[in-house]
Amino acid sequence: MAKDWDPKFYEAMGRFVATYAEIEEAVYWALIALSGTHRFKALVLINQLSFSNRLKVLYELSRVSTGEAEEREAMKSVVAELERLGALRNQILHSYHSPVGDGREARRQKQALRAKGMRFHDEIYSADDLLGFGDEMWAAHHQLVDCVNMLFDNGRLEDADQFARDAFNEKRPPAV
Repeated sequence: MAKDWDPKFYEAMGRFVATYAEIEEAVYWALIALSGTHRFKALVLINQLSFSNRLKVLYELSRVSTGEAEEREAMKSVVAELERLGALRNQILHSYHSPVGDGREARRQKQALRAKGMRFHDEIYSADDLLGFGDEMWAAHHQLVDCVNMLFDNGRLEDADQFARDAFNEKRPPAV
């Protein structure tokens, strides 16, 4: 029951969700900026993609925008981290939670039918764990901002939509 949760757990869950939303928006604007086309044309394409496919396109756009191995590897690394965090977000948000102890911890349970049979997941995590996941998300957000700006700064994205670039940079997260 809701009354059993400590407010710190609600706060941590809210921060977790809000932080991931910031990542989604940063990926969105990065795709518009990297596409080299007008934002409204890019929007038509981007809105047809799932988040995981947006990450694949983000990597490919950055890959074709640079010949530098260091830039490609940096973006490959941040995309892999964003994929991991996206999977974590989905696991947490699409599971059943029940309070444990004083309500600052939760038991996360999920059952799924797979080709090889039923899969059960049962773990306990705390409000502090959620805040830690949020810190990992902010770190990945910073890495994404740094990678895209490295492409801009190295002159690789001269045809990028200036509005998208400005919007992307306005979404810079606070220092971790």
